[in-house]
Amino acid sequence: MIDEDFIIRESVKYLPAFKDIHSIKGVLSIIRFKKRYPHWSEKIFTDALNLPQCLNGPAATSLFSNLINNQPPTYNDSKTKHIIETGLFPLAYKAGVDWHQKHGIENILMTYKKEAINTIHDLGHAWTIWCSFYELLPYLKNTETTLFATERLVEFISQQFHKYSGNEPQPTKEYYSDKQLAPIDFNTILDLCLRKPGFMGHNLLTLGYLLRHKSIINDTEFNAALFQVEQMANYQWNNPAFEINVPVDSVPDTKINSSTLENTILNLLKSGINDVHTLTMADIAYDLWQLMDVRQRQVLKYYLDIVFEKR
Repeated sequence: MIDEDFIIRESVKYLPAFKDIHSIKGVLSIIRFKKRYPHWSEKIFTDALNLPQCLNGPAATSLFSNLINNQPPTYNDSKTKHIIETGLFPLAYKAGVDWHQKHGIENILMTYKKEAINTIHDLGHAWTIWCSFYELLPYLKNTETTLFATERLVEFISQQFHKYSGNEPQPTKEYYSDKQLAPIDFNTILDLCLRKPGFMGHNLLTLGYLLRHKSIINDTEFNAALFQVEQMANYQWNNPAFEINVPVDSVPDTKINSSTLENTILNLLKSGINDVHTLTMADIAYDLWQLMDVRQRQVLKYYLDIVFEKR
């Protein structure tokens, strides 16, 4: 029997071996599926937890911030942000924990919401992983788990949003959500992402997380995010493996009923979860499905059945 509290505690100890943390997203997907489909076999989830990107990779055995002494100087809020944003590790761990102790981890996270919504690029991680920390907040039930989560959040902020650029004066940062962008139709971007889901479904994943958390961003931010997803989907990769296209016009007219979604994602997961994105793609498909018309559902089913595993 999978212990929800245990897998949450372990997920925030995971140290990403390649760029960004995926364990939190993976564990939260498992928790959602267990609530949606309690009759599913536990083996699906135990196999997923054993993925190197989930809970079977390098992990912290203790808090890095505890290895730093508490001697002066102490830092004000501005200096604390600077330490984190310039990636001044390991001191950044202590700065993050100090920030949490003053204002709470949610304050750290929400401080970077604008950065997350305006830094959607490459594989969309700036937004989707920011969202995973937001989804994690209700599960942080004890101090130690919260502190581990804080240290992972500090790593993410430093990695995704800020690059140290020396001491020269820097131009004022421009945000898509501060510009007058033409209104973008969600359904149009959904069709684009169904046709060009991206490497490991990252275009669909990013769009799905925008849909899932639309209530915490305003209309201007949502439109700016759609603009960036459109850019992602239309980006031409040099690596052919990243250029995934679904032959939408030739997708068969299959029957869609109340059990289609569950059967589709269950077949995907049962075929073998070799990457955490199989789990998260199946998870976000649930959210996207709710707003799709019949033809869009047929295309998504085709993608999950035929294309995704042959990425």
